[in-house]
Amino acid sequence: MNLESPKVTVDQSATYLFNAMTDVKSFERLMPDSIAKFEVTDADSFIFGLKGMPEIKLRLTEKVAPTKVV
Repeated sequence: MNLESPKVTVDQSATYLFNAMTDVKSFERLMPDSIAKFEVTDADSFIFGLKGMPEIKLRLTEKVAPTKVV
């Protein structure tokens, strides 16, 4: 699966964004209103489901502070 989105400018420091994006609990705030399920499964992964869609599991696989989160 390949997800793409437009680039945006965020008025926060790289360190702030890195810390937010490496805390999987913070991804729940980024979910749309149609969220049906959000479950943190461990420190680096979570499962989410949107209404009418299958559940998806995401895992953080690479962290390079403060420039890269994969």
